[in-house]
Amino acid sequence: LTITKKPENIGGAQVTLPVKRVLIFDVDSADVDKWSATIADGSIAEFVAGSDSAQPMIRPLAEGETTVELTAPDGATTTFSLIVTPGIR
Repeated sequence: LTITKKPENIGGAQVTLPVKRVLIFDVDSADVDKWSATIADGSIAEFVAGSDSAQPMIRPLAEGETTVELTAPDGATTTFSLIVTPGIR
């Protein structure tokens, strides 16, 4: 179960992610492995780098709130608040 977002649409936003889903970043397939992210509280979520077979994503680990700084291949950053909620919805 996934939630897909374009990085350019979430800067400064609050993104709610149920703990049983993943947040997929909809990015250009040529650059999927060039994105990175820094998550302020690594106990709440982890960044999974993109590859030939998958877009970059955030996998929730525990309920809570943290800040994510997503870095594009050109070095531009997008910062947003991630709120991991219980369940699947």
